[in-house]
Amino acid sequence: MHEAKQPGYGQRGMTLAEVLVVLAIMGLAIAATALSLAPFEAPVESGATQLAAFMRMSRAHAMATTSAYRVVPDGDGAVRTLVATTCSDSTWTPDTDRTLTLPDDVTLASTSWLVCFNSRGISSNNVIITLENPDFGSEQVEVLLGGSAGVVR
Repeated sequence: MHEAKQPGYGQRGMTLAEVLVVLAIMGLAIAATALSLAPFEAPVESGATQLAAFMRMSRAHAMATTSAYRVVPDGDGAVRTLVATTCSDSTWTPDTDRTLTLPDDVTLASTSWLVCFNSRGISSNNVIITLENPDFGSEQVEVLLGGSAGVVR
């Protein structure tokens, strides 16, 4: 009498090495898919958002310390602050704790501007600051006379 063999009887399962190879291939495929679906962040957009936040922070420090805060370009890829009693003072002290370096390849289109926030947080002038990137174009940050700042969309 012959014994009937059931399907799969006598076959071995996968070895540990085979399981590890399959898992490694699946991991690489998932990683490649995740990277290709990741949104691209334009550095010029990031720089504009950072500059607008820096302006708001400088305004807040002016009000908190009841001092005048002047925001000026520091080259074409950075911004810094200076402190005095009023916006009309002739002597300004650099505030080394308040600087902003823009992301790589993001530059200020013009460095001939300045913004001064008085002790009440009011800006001395209305300024539009343009940031540029060779690959991603340009973005603008506007500082209004009242002191608010934001990215122009």
